[in-house]
Amino acid sequence: MATTTEAPRQTLFLRNATGLVKAWSTFDAFLYAFWSVNLVTLGLYGMSFVYTIPDGQLLGAVLLTGVLVTFLVLTYAQLVSAMPRAGGDYAWQSRILGGGVGFVLAITGWWFTLWLWTPIYANILIVQFFAPLAYTLGWTSVATFFGSPTGIFVSCLIVLAFVSWVITLGMEGYARIQRFCFWLGIGGLVVMLGLLLFSSHEAFVNAFNREAASLFGASGNAYQATIAASTKGGGPTGVGFGTFGFTSTLLLLPFLAFYLLWPVWGATLYGEVRGAKEYR
Repeated sequence: MATTTEAPRQTLFLRNATGLVKAWSTFDAFLYAFWSVNLVTLGLYGMSFVYTIPDGQLLGAVLLTGVLVTFLVLTYAQLVSAMPRAGGDYAWQSRILGGGVGFVLAITGWWFTLWLWTPIYANILIVQFFAPLAYTLGWTSVATFFGSPTGIFVSCLIVLAFVSWVITLGMEGYARIQRFCFWLGIGGLVVMLGLLLFSSHEAFVNAFNREAASLFGASGNAYQATIAASTKGGGPTGVGFGTFGFTSTLLLLPFLAFYLLWPVWGATLYGEVRGAKEYR
């Protein structure tokens, strides 16, 4: 009786995974995506520029961006669960479009996009950390230095040095750092929400005026002066849902995409996530 040998089933990859222990849990993957759309670091920084489009409705733009990004998230979730390999976009595009096209599409993101984040994060580090801390401690000259071109360059070097050190720790070491930062940030958020919940508007105004005078030498009612300056020359006093311009609101989407576009940023690493296939 003749025997037949069944041909091996064709797979997406030439070889199976090595069996090495994967470094991240699903919670670590969640935290990585969570930090990628950090409201404080990226969100508030990006929103600080939306004053350039005064007729746009920020909340409406946030909701619209969220709807659009949902389709992106669903697409990446399916790709991650179907092909949970490290390499992300390149791994998928090279299988779907071919190696040459996949290489071009993936490498251009690293060559022409990713390097821009060094000065961006350097500026965020100055605006949200170095300058406020220096002014609070009374180190005006330090705050002024970091506002100069040389100071920004030094901040870039600090960012690069810190990132280089974190990379040497490996994915498991980085996971420990992000877990620590997550719980520390949650604690700070709880404190901030408590202050907002139990403090009055009058107390906020008084604190604003006090710190404006202490840190920047402002005199009088700095809070009211700030509001008056924002409406000077016919500026907007507030945009409601019934009065905003739709076109202007669409122009806000790039500002919001600055931080809302990145929940899939960890897709390139999900081959190192234990249980990634279970998302199916």
